[in-house]
Amino acid sequence: MNKLCATMTDRPVYGIGLGDLIHEDANMWEIYRSGVKTLSFPMFGVIGNHDHDTKAPTDGEAIRPYEENIGPTNYSFDLGRLHFICLDNIVMKGDGAGGYSDGLSDEVYTWLCNDLKYVPKEKMIMICSHSSMFGKPGKDPVDVDKNGRLYAQKLSEYKYVHSWAGHSHINFNKVYSKSGENRLSNIEGHIVARATGALWLNEWVCSDGTPRGYYVVDVDGEKIEWHYHPCGNQLGVSNGLGDDYQMRVYSPSDYGDGYVYANVWAWDALWGSVLYTDNGPNAVAGRPMARIESYDKAYKECCDRSNSKPGNLAKEEFKPDTNVKHLFRIKPSDGATSCTVEVTDRFGRRYSASLDWDSASTSDMAL
Repeated sequence: MNKLCATMTDRPVYGIGLGDLIHEDANMWEIYRSGVKTLSFPMFGVIGNHDHDTKAPTDGEAIRPYEENIGPTNYSFDLGRLHFICLDNIVMKGDGAGGYSDGLSDEVYTWLCNDLKYVPKEKMIMICSHSSMFGKPGKDPVDVDKNGRLYAQKLSEYKYVHSWAGHSHINFNKVYSKSGENRLSNIEGHIVARATGALWLNEWVCSDGTPRGYYVVDVDGEKIEWHYHPCGNQLGVSNGLGDDYQMRVYSPSDYGDGYVYANVWAWDALWGSVLYTDNGPNAVAGRPMARIESYDKAYKECCDRSNSKPGNLAKEEFKPDTNVKHLFRIKPSDGATSCTVEVTDRFGRRYSASLDWDSASTSDMAL
């Protein structure tokens, strides 16, 4: 992050850690703080479920270690024309075992309402929490989380809201205005993949196949753009593969069903079609790939590798996530031995990946 920050000399840089900064070990707070001190920009924090004192008898007491080491769990600030809100949306059960539920406690919901009293309705809001407040694969937090419908109604009154969260260890973006629902059309939900790879495995990919990394959000007034930034060791490349690495393409043999698959991890409903072209003698250029829900092959390989090792950390064997939401596939044309997949994101950036499965039957690709 420091290296990337050094390239941004024309504007201020800020960071936000979206929770689970440590893992239920009080000795890790000083380690985390020492790391943050090396950053060349201010770092804001959000409390995660593993940042709570899991032995505390109440939700209110469970946040004390975080407050003592990092700061408040609910706060807001303005940067430029945007209003940022950081919230604790983990409600600890006080069962001594780390049990919790998602949502805003009555106290936190009241705090949010009081904060919004001072925010003009024409403001754009960036709301940050550990668990997603808007949009998850499956049930929507708005419908099932504590005080979900109440906070959604409050925030729906504002010009535009971007919700940023971690917790789920995947990339997932929901644009309510494109979801077929006639509600919350001014809101988008963004779940950011885990910076250290899949939980427990700590491999180079997360459970949805997203490489370890983080989002870079560029703000110019109220114009907001973002892209996913892979970091760390990726596919044996020590410095990562760069911002052009926004998809992974799999050959017809990788899944064993004759389809070419593409995992486009930062995809959302405002991106263009994922277009496929191969070198078959009767190929049609730019065929749209169909979006499906399945597993990511690279993550499955990580699971298989870990499951074959004695003494792994899992209580049961690792299994791939089978409902990845940003996966696409298509049948190659007859006689094809290579392909190129192209997609344009919502901001007009074009990404391309090529694969030759005649010379190598791997899932690697040339960018």
